[in-house]
Amino acid sequence: MSRCLRIVKLNEAEMCVYNYVVKNLKHILNLSVRELADEVHVSTATVMRFCKKMGYSGFSELKYKIKEFYEQQDQEDNYEINDIEGFVEHIKSNDYLDRLKKAADLIKGADSFQILGLGVCRDIAKYTARRFCRAGFYCYGIDDVNYPILEVPEGSDSNVIMSQCIQVDNVPIGTLSTCRVKL
Repeated sequence: MSRCLRIVKLNEAEMCVYNYVVKNLKHILNLSVRELADEVHVSTATVMRFCKKMGYSGFSELKYKIKEFYEQQDQEDNYEINDIEGFVEHIKSNDYLDRLKKAADLIKGADSFQILGLGVCRDIAKYTARRFCRAGFYCYGIDDVNYPILEVPEGSDSNVIMSQCIQVDNVPIGTLSTCRVKL
């Protein structure tokens, strides 16, 4: 039975227990059945009926599930913090800044460039190309491997193709290299 259906079937006293538990999850971990019943002004039997109706074998299992929930939340928060810290360290590194400067210089010096985006990256490629066009660059987004890649006109210095995807397995590298592009 879904949690919503279980909540609908609670009587008034059990609903008071439910509201108290939801509002005080961390506090519940430190209470006994008797203490919870006293704080909500119901009997211990009402607390036990509430636990059974919510699908737990008793109050101990309810507390265990709440504790398990908080432990899982802490782990997820730690992963997020580690990911963010790692990303910040990465973008602060000299190697990253050097590669970013090289890419910016390559884009500034290019007569034109194309942005390749396949799958979920196709919209990002199109959007990025529009943003570069608004900034005054000759740029367009490629969102299909069968789309013809423009050849570099004679007298042009360079044409850059940037990929918005991690994998570009479907694109024949020979096609890219015949266009005299810098990869």
